[in-house]
Amino acid sequence: MPAAPESVTHVSGLLLTVSPGCLPAVARLSAAVPGVDVHLQDEAGGRLVITVETDTRRDLESACATLAALPGVQSLALTCDYVDEERAS
Repeated sequence: MPAAPESVTHVSGLLLTVSPGCLPAVARLSAAVPGVDVHLQDEAGGRLVITVETDTRRDLESACATLAALPGVQSLALTCDYVDEERAS
């Protein structure tokens, strides 16, 4: 499989599962990560739905690692990753 171009736009959807009582802090800290938008906070289920927009796969991986390491994050699932080569041009 050929390597993906390094300069593209990744728009990725993530689902974070958060420890009870930690959702507001995790949402606030997540929103401070470059390229992250918080779309849904499910306090009862302890879940956050967020998107991350990055220019490279490496930046996406870095953002995911940062988010997964936040205090209170139990798990992180990449639910979708849309790659737009034209938008990056």
